[in-house]
Amino acid sequence: MDAVTGESFDARATGGGQQLYRMHWRLHYLPSTVADWIVGLATMFMLVAIVTGIIVHKKIFKDFFTFRPGKGQRSWLDAHNVLSVLALPFHLMITYSGLIFMAFVYMPLVVSAHYGTGPEARQVAFQEIFSTPAVVSSGESAPLTSLEPMILKAEARWGAGVLRHVDIRYPGDSNARVILRASHAQGPLRSGEELIFDGVSGELLEVAPAVASISNAVWAVLLGLHEGLFAGPVLRWLYFLSGVLGTAMVATGLVLWTVKRRQQAERRANGSHRGLILVERINVGVVAGLFTAIAAYFWANRLLPPDMVQREVWEVHAMFITWLALLVHAALRPPAQAWREQFALAAAAFALIPVLNLLTTERHLGQSLAVGDWPLAGFDLTALALGLVFAAVSYRLAKRQRAVQPQKPKRRRDKQLRIEAANAESAS
Repeated sequence: MDAVTGESFDARATGGGQQLYRMHWRLHYLPSTVADWIVGLATMFMLVAIVTGIIVHKKIFKDFFTFRPGKGQRSWLDAHNVLSVLALPFHLMITYSGLIFMAFVYMPLVVSAHYGTGPEARQVAFQEIFSTPAVVSSGESAPLTSLEPMILKAEARWGAGVLRHVDIRYPGDSNARVILRASHAQGPLRSGEELIFDGVSGELLEVAPAVASISNAVWAVLLGLHEGLFAGPVLRWLYFLSGVLGTAMVATGLVLWTVKRRQQAERRANGSHRGLILVERINVGVVAGLFTAIAAYFWANRLLPPDMVQREVWEVHAMFITWLALLVHAALRPPAQAWREQFALAAAAFALIPVLNLLTTERHLGQSLAVGDWPLAGFDLTALALGLVFAAVSYRLAKRQRAVQPQKPKRRRDKQLRIEAANAESAS
């Protein structure tokens, strides 16, 4: 429904940003339980890596200010160190809070030890920990009362615009409950005060505080910090930039790993092995290819027919099909060329998103700037900025390749001259 007029409207079927948000911890095409455990194990490994990295990093403050460009592998290592240290508190908070977020999935025996086994015991635990009302259906039908008086009571208590969520349990039942939750936008505390009404009579039954217990408050604050929904525009940009730094930290670590082992392999008589060759090519597809795959998701949002069956499903399919195609491309091309080509493709894919908006909708960048629609304008401007960054990376890689290529014929000529000189000496 339209938030201003209350009228319903038909929007195109799309996963939107919510789909990408869910893939933050839910692996697409996998059952949720399997995805939770895979992501949880990866998160635990990351937490161990961060903590042990802090312990062994004796020069953590020196590396914070040290970057030596143009030094080859030394520059990559400096960049990796700077990126790791710059947003270290953010990385530590995000990783630890992510584990706490799903603690009851990874440590179910904690609940079983204190409340017993079975779904009933688990429900009792959640009611006590998260203050969820214990409501069961009576099986007797009864009409749901009007929501307007309840909302007016909530606004009289909290003020206008604070009501965040309306939760209706068992509508049409004599035990129906209506739960109104206040916004938590005032700070990182994820929970807000709740008003619990009788859904039939409209009577206010209970006022549940925002903080039910110390443990609940700790959990709610960690979840609020992890999601960052309380943050204003400046802090949200800091969240975004810290996430970008974390991504760059992982990417530079992957590159450093392969570069170092490539040097070791070249010093050995048998040369590189298949595992190294495989990792080098996977790195290209995973790091550079993922950018284009995400852009393909946005392209599909604009290009797929609005009335297409399972349209939102095919948006995601388009992303993974693109990613798979770029992994195949990385396997077939030399790594140096694959890096350059895939970053060039990512640059074009992101830079052309605002143009695609202009050609397919009326909500283009010019219109967004004219009416002050900064969320949509910010998206287009960020896409342009990413396109420029990827274009600069591709250009730098191409420039580096051109600087290296002329040296190869010279080395071959020198080798041929040495062979000819040796043959002439042996003949004489």
